[in-house]
Amino acid sequence: MRSVGDLRARIRRELPASAFAPRPWRLLWFVPLLGVSAYGTALLTRGAMGVPASVAVVLVVGNAYASMLLLAHEAMHGALVRSRRAQGVLAWLGFAPFLISPTLWRVWHNEVHHGRTNEPDHDPDIFAGEAMHASSPTTRWVLRFVPGSGGALSVLFPFVWFCVHGQIVLWCLARRMPGFERLPRRRAVLEVAAMAMGWLGLAFIIGLARAPVAILAPMAIGNCVLMSYIATNHLLRPLVTEPDPLRSSMSVRTLPLLDRLHFRFSHHVEHHLFPTMSGAELRRVRAWLHRHAPGEFICASHLRALHWLYRTPRTYRDAGTLVDPRRPWRGQCDLDQLARDMQLGSESRS
Repeated sequence: MRSVGDLRARIRRELPASAFAPRPWRLLWFVPLLGVSAYGTALLTRGAMGVPASVAVVLVVGNAYASMLLLAHEAMHGALVRSRRAQGVLAWLGFAPFLISPTLWRVWHNEVHHGRTNEPDHDPDIFAGEAMHASSPTTRWVLRFVPGSGGALSVLFPFVWFCVHGQIVLWCLARRMPGFERLPRRRAVLEVAAMAMGWLGLAFIIGLARAPVAILAPMAIGNCVLMSYIATNHLLRPLVTEPDPLRSSMSVRTLPLLDRLHFRFSHHVEHHLFPTMSGAELRRVRAWLHRHAPGEFICASHLRALHWLYRTPRTYRDAGTLVDPRRPWRGQCDLDQLARDMQLGSESRS
């Protein structure tokens, strides 16, 4: 049996050293992304466009928000610059549209999620097991909201969940979940408050009547873009008891234009193997995994992964089985079989 450390060592030996170096020039992408966001918001604020043009601008600005967050995510891992101060500044640019504290993110994502990915009671980004579903009214309500629940609210999930989950982690999970002991909670709260006040101030400046289109709609699109990746990255994979990116994560194949625009966040197993590697180099890791670990490396079509996200339940009966306690007649989903089905479907279309 291979260990994750051995796997990383093998890949590292076969890739050039330059693949693991920071890529500071990628910071320049913040300039056009900020420009597009500001100009698009100004156009939406004026309200002089028709509905089709407004929808197009909302989509562009929402994608720019998502791209800035994904670039800031790369920066916070040290893939662009090593300076923590510079990383923090970039994180403010990327995380502000989603009201996520950079201080919280460093602990939540970099330390807890990456350190304990898909480990029950340790990873804040997975949903509950069957026992908690039965004992917690709050958890039962949340599970009606997620993809695969069959609830009407699950349609709204991708448009709001990244923002909502950030607040759940800050106010609830960080208080009781191991790994958050070193979180400077007051600083994280103040950062979120400052972001919220900034957006509220902008809403009053442009007029509250225009704020839903100029501010909230692009945020919703940004959420949707991010959740289309985040939800498929881990929610279709088994629980684990020790770090294993090949088992706890999956990657997706998306449109080349979107892959570039979203800084190859689709390469998610690759990212979990080498978090400090720039997205510009993750294709090398993907090629290696296709050659040397084709049976373990799950890389499905993006659309196919989203399809199965809404077709499968979200409650874990055990490490490799999903069930729907509210509707037991749906049966259960074997996640290993699902992975094989997604792989076969992707291969037949490639």
